[in-house]
Amino acid sequence: MMRKKLGWAVLLLSIGATPALAGQGPWENSYTLQAHGKYVAALQALDAVPNNGPEAAFKTLRVGWLQYLMGHYDASLAAYRKAAKADPQSLDALLGQTLPLLAQQHYAQAAQAADAALAVAPNSYTALLRLAQAREGQKDWVDMQLAAAALAGHYPAETAGFLYLARANAWQGHSRRASAAYRALLARDPGEREALSYLESAASK
Repeated sequence: MMRKKLGWAVLLLSIGATPALAGQGPWENSYTLQAHGKYVAALQALDAVPNNGPEAAFKTLRVGWLQYLMGHYDASLAAYRKAAKADPQSLDALLGQTLPLLAQQHYAQAAQAADAALAVAPNSYTALLRLAQAREGQKDWVDMQLAAAALAGHYPAETAGFLYLARANAWQGHSRRASAAYRALLARDPGEREALSYLESAASK
């Protein structure tokens, strides 16, 4: 009976614990720890990766991501900028900068980083999306509309471009254009609440 109870106790402990990391490499350790929300430990696992080795650039990007997940936005931005300095053509480094910048509401800088990414990869989905978000934060409705129109034009099956296009037009008082964009959004996501609310309100006027 005692042996049976002990077996159950071991099983319960194993379920609640972080998976054993023995024998895993630093990358696998880091990803496993991240998956369990242990971001500090996931970051520390990368200490085993040489700063001047062949994976140094990726290590810097991963540091930026983990710092972002922890809400350490200045440290995250510093890591992504370091990665971009080492490789100015790195989209991951350029787009990575937009994450902490948007989180800190540094919209002008976020727009600059998105523009830099677009210079490397014109019509990048993520870069256009982050640019639209940054312009919305700046309340620059005209440039927001331009970014959203490009996003919707290049990725017509996606919803984001039409959402930001509708918002940009609505803020400018272009109700017909906003309604058209929201209807296009509903064609792709019939349950989208913002679109439904706007069109219902417009119909009642």
